[in-house]
Amino acid sequence: MRAHEHDDEILGKAYDARLMARVWRFTRPHGRLVLLSLIVFPPVALLELLQPYLVKMAIDDHILRRDWAGLGRIAAIFLMVLVALYALRVAQAYLTQLTGQRVMYDLRHALFAHLQRLDAPFFDRNPVGRLMTRVLNDVEAINELFTSGVVSILGDVLTLTGVVVIMLGMNWKLALVTFALVPLLALAAGYFRLRARDSYRTVRTRLARLNAFLQESFQGMSVIQLFAREAGERALFAGLNADLRRGQFRSTFYDASLYATVEAIGSAAVALLLWYGGGEVARGALTFGGL
Repeated sequence: MRAHEHDDEILGKAYDARLMARVWRFTRPHGRLVLLSLIVFPPVALLELLQPYLVKMAIDDHILRRDWAGLGRIAAIFLMVLVALYALRVAQAYLTQLTGQRVMYDLRHALFAHLQRLDAPFFDRNPVGRLMTRVLNDVEAINELFTSGVVSILGDVLTLTGVVVIMLGMNWKLALVTFALVPLLALAAGYFRLRARDSYRTVRTRLARLNAFLQESFQGMSVIQLFAREAGERALFAGLNADLRRGQFRSTFYDASLYATVEAIGSAAVALLLWYGGGEVARGALTFGGL
C-alpha cells in the first residue's frame, strides 16, 4: 500500500502530561546542565528589567535637571548592564542548546534501539520514509521545544512577573490601563494557537507521507522504469508535494497573523499608555521618566 494511502496518524491531545514525563526522563542524566540553564534565567530577567528603570532615572534625575555628570554615570551603568546581559544570553543559549542536543542524542539512540527490537511485520505496515520522519524530524521538533519553547516560556514568565510588579508599584492606575488589552491579547493568542496547532500537525502528517512516498519510489525505481510508470509517479509526487505546500502556507499564514495581531494590540496599548500617561504627566501625578 502506498504511503499516501496509509494514514496511521493518530492525533492526541495538544498537551499530554504522561508523554511529557516520558520525554522529560531523558533530561535526568543531564541534570547539572539543566540546573545551570535554569540558574541563568533570573539574572537575565533582572538585567532586562533594570534597563527601563535606568532610563527613568536618566530622564527624571539627570536630563530634566541638566545633571550631565550624573547622566554619564547612568550611561556607563547602562552600558555595563548591556555587556552583562549579552554575556548571560550567550551562556544561556549555549547551555540550552548543549542540553537539547545531548537529550536529543539519547532520544534518537533510544528510538533506533527500539526500532531494532520490533518484528518484521511492523516494517511491512510502516514505510521506512515515515519512520525516518519520526526519528529525525519529530525528534528535532522536540529539540526546538527544549531549546526555544522552554527558554522563551521561562524567560517571558520571569520578565512579565517583574514588569507587573514594577508597574503596579510605580503607578497602579497606569498599570491597569496597560493591562486593559490583556484579555483581548489572550483571546487572540488562544484563537490562533488552536489553528496553528492543527496546521502544524497537518504539515507533520503530509511531510511523513511525502518522505514515505519518496523512499518507496527510490527503492522500487527499477520496477517503475520497467513498467514505464514515471509519469504516473510524477503525478502522485506532485499531488503530495502540493498538499505539503498548502499545509506550509496555512501554517505560515497563522504565524504571520498572530504576529501582526500581537503587534497591533501592542501598538494600541502604547497609544492608551500615552493618552492616559500624558494626562497624568500634565497633572503632575507622573514623571516623564515614569511614563
